[in-house]
Amino acid sequence: MISAIKTLILGLVSCAFLFTACGKQQEAASFPDAPDAAVHAVIQGIAEGKGAVLWEAMPASYQADVNALAQLMGQKLDAEIYDQSFALFGRVGGVVQQQQDFIFTSEKLGNVQKLDSMKQAIPALMGFIELLAESSVGSVEGLKSFDGQSFFEATVSGLMQHAMVLSELAEGEDLSFGELSDAQIKVVSQDAAFAVLELSLPGQELEIVELVQVEGRWVPVDLRNDWEKAVAELKASAEGLTPESIALQKPQLMGLLTMLDGVVAQLEAAETQQQFDQALQGAMMPMFGLLMMGQQQMQNAKGASAPTAP
Repeated sequence: MISAIKTLILGLVSCAFLFTACGKQQEAASFPDAPDAAVHAVIQGIAEGKGAVLWEAMPASYQADVNALAQLMGQKLDAEIYDQSFALFGRVGGVVQQQQDFIFTSEKLGNVQKLDSMKQAIPALMGFIELLAESSVGSVEGLKSFDGQSFFEATVSGLMQHAMVLSELAEGEDLSFGELSDAQIKVVSQDAAFAVLELSLPGQELEIVELVQVEGRWVPVDLRNDWEKAVAELKASAEGLTPESIALQKPQLMGLLTMLDGVVAQLEAAETQQQFDQALQGAMMPMFGLLMMGQQQMQNAKGASAPTAP
């Protein structure tokens, strides 16, 4: 768990490159004009746990795409299935907090020092779960009215704050949130529409970043090239979630969710290690079933949205 913190931090830094601002539009005051200073401003925002910086730095059309996709999912998803799934997600977080003594008794979790770090991480992990469960992505109604700016300002910022706590517990990791402020960025070349930067982060290899202007924002070349295709594929998958396709699998999905609800209730009520372990083992089959059903549903959605041959 702790070893995943470095990946999380680097992923957030990557987001900085995905959406970095420049130019002289209304929001430009938030970002310097020079690409190196702009990237540094976004990285600094991440280091300080300011999720809004990622949203503000997106090109306007990208912001519109994100909002539209989230709202489309709200229209297409089955509220009963989705909302019950998130409710279970929140309850699992409560089990982790309530039954941590049973969870950490397992010999598979390693040495005492590691267990101590994991126990200290529980409040931050609970924060992650609670934020997501209570956010606009935690219900179908929330998705229908999804607003990216509010989501990044509140939810993403909160997730970053919890990630900062986890990074402090990640002993031995070679990158922490605090060290992001020490990033060194150098312009290799630049013209009006294209820039090449060198990024140096503490303990990391030098990285070359190629950026291109999109609506007054500096965006990685690969992202600009792939954005439209990725958005189109996600939209097609969402459009493929028809009432008919959902109705075919809903009884089985609801049955699996009911089984998981019972397992979670057993985990919550467990008073001995044996009771907890037995309940945990009972969760394996319905969880596997949900994964398989989810994959099948996505395949069906893609198939339904694929063009038919003439």
